[in-house]
Amino acid sequence: MDEPVFSKILHEDNEKCFQWRVTVSEFRGVQYLGIRKYFLSFEGTFEPTKEGATIPLTINGTLKLFLALADILSEAEIALVDSSLQAIIKEYKDADTF
Repeated sequence: MDEPVFSKILHEDNEKCFQWRVTVSEFRGVQYLGIRKYFLSFEGTFEPTKEGATIPLTINGTLKLFLALADILSEAEIALVDSSLQAIIKEYKDADTF
């Protein structure tokens, strides 16, 4: 793979000298979306490891990933709400009609 067209650090652990990054790279004319762990080399640069995943960068794949992350964020927000409101939210989500 060539150098990433886009790279953003998602998480960094300075003690253990690693990062998780989301990247967009191009290989043989196809763009790929990657989420990968990087380690700090002896030369002082972050290098990719085998830990992670890479998928073709398509509208369908990216939209599915976005929707899954939105669901996770929604559930995390609900967890911050107190338990009396969680019951109301669950009741609303389970209802078939408006």
